[in-house]
Amino acid sequence: MYKIEVRKQNGTINITNDKYENGVNHLGVDRFPDIGVEYVYLQCCSEAFAEDFYVDETNAIQAFTEEQKQQLMDIVKAWEQEPGQEGNPTREQSYYSKLADINNEFETKVKDLSSYIPESEKLTWDKQEEEARKYLADTAVDTPFLDIVCSTRGVTKEYLANKIIEKTDIYVASVGALLGEKHKKEDLLETEFSDLFEIEEV
Repeated sequence: MYKIEVRKQNGTINITNDKYENGVNHLGVDRFPDIGVEYVYLQCCSEAFAEDFYVDETNAIQAFTEEQKQQLMDIVKAWEQEPGQEGNPTREQSYYSKLADINNEFETKVKDLSSYIPESEKLTWDKQEEEARKYLADTAVDTPFLDIVCSTRGVTKEYLANKIIEKTDIYVASVGALLGEKHKKEDLLETEFSDLFEIEEV
């Protein structure tokens, strides 16, 4: 007598083969919900399938009727489609996956706003804005960085300072629009998965 046992324990599915001295052809299901374990087992007098049994190959269970084969396949298929199995995420997993997609989309769009500008130049943005705003508020203030740029570029400090602020404000406004779009998608996502955020009353 050969026995194939398909065990599901804490969401993991395993298959084992065992040999017994006696028994009858049988398909059974045992469930132990208190410890999170379920079994599906096949007992068969034939050795035909004992060495090469696979859940997804019904023709391997040759000693059983087609109805019994289908019973086993239906049970295992139902297990594999339960939330938490590979390819079947839980609602919590789905929520965080969609949230990650929203964040990644936001990051990509923000990067695209300045993708044509070298990273080394971006490192000077804070300094440029700081000196530009100080200069426009007080033309007597020291602006060593702007002085060098104006000297080599051949433009006035007033022109450069205004240009820096203009571009900065446009960039910030664009990022703000993208951020608002991101927050709106997050709000819709939280509504879709509102059950995950419910607080149980004590």
